[in-house]
Formats: sequence, structure tokens, C-alpha cells
Amino acid sequence: MKKFLALIVIIVLAWVAQGFIVTPSLERKWSADQAVLPRVSFSGANQVTIKNIRNIKYRTTKDYDVRYYDKTYNLDQLET
Repeated sequence: MKKFLALIVIIVLAWVAQGFIVTPSLERKWSADQAVLPRVSFSGANQVTIKNIRNIKYRTTKDYDVRYYDKTYNLDQLET
């Protein structure tokens, strides 16, 4: 029983250590529907522009058309 408990403790410690070793990164091979990140810029006190907003038409999980568009919002006119 002590060996089993020790094995469990080692596995848990290894799992926790791996969480500290692996760092998040945007430099990876992403799928095409996730590869482009949106960009946000503010112009003036009440306008925000979002570039590369995803508009994806999925036929299946592996068959889709990826399109992007940009949009500017007036923050004073937003209700939700």
C-alpha cells in the first residue's frame, strides 16, 4: 500500500511540475480556423476597431471556409 501511495504522490508531483515547466506560447502550429489573432486598437475616447474578426462557415470540423473582417464600434452607442 505504501508503494502505491508513493507512486500516486510521484505522479501528482510530476503533473504539477509539468504545469510549471511548459509555458504558454502563441508560436505554435495552429489550425487554420485559429491561426489569425484579432487585433484591437482604440481611436479617440469612444471608438474601438477590431481587425481580423473570424467569420467561419463550417461544413464539418475539418471542412470550413475562413474569412475575416474588420469593424469599428462607437462605444457610446453600444447597449450590450
